[in-house]
Amino acid sequence: MEWRNERSAIVKVLMQTRPGLGGNLTGDVTQVRKTAEALEELGVEVRFSDTLEPDPEGADVVHLFSTLQPHYTYLRLKHLKARGVPVVVSTIYWEWEPEEQRAEALLRLGAFRLGVSQVVNAIRPHLPDRLRYRLQQTDLPFDIQARFYALERAIAPQAMRRHIYDNADVLLPNSHIEYAFLKERFDTDND
Repeated sequence: MEWRNERSAIVKVLMQTRPGLGGNLTGDVTQVRKTAEALEELGVEVRFSDTLEPDPEGADVVHLFSTLQPHYTYLRLKHLKARGVPVVVSTIYWEWEPEEQRAEALLRLGAFRLGVSQVVNAIRPHLPDRLRYRLQQTDLPFDIQARFYALERAIAPQAMRRHIYDNADVLLPNSHIEYAFLKERFDTDND
């Protein structure tokens, strides 16, 4: 079975990933790989890109992944919608309760390192971008990370997520629980 578009050609999907996808085997890496495999088994042509302003030429749809750190998805969605491209978003999002986050961090870091981490995280947004960049563990080039810092100063992560959920053509949460969570927190009905 092959999926075909209205022109009776094989459907072509551009999958947008974060830079360095595959360096560490994480949940989003597994989801991207398994989604691509499943689509290819259906006869869909899949290609990958990790740029912030992807070239969707030849793609019938672009598939974005994750809103945990919404910067990439937000910027890409705005770029793609301005070009009139249909966009699917695998949301990959969950908010932990503060006591759950604290307990997990305490177990992972210990009390002293947790305290240091909390102080650094509290002051980090107020530091000059270059110092903030050096303190952050990222493989991203400074110019991309600086763009994210500017975006954070202009728009809160929750506002970015709301924009993503309101403007994607299709949302693909990972479970009924995640769907209910997104509907409750963001009043999303996009499916």
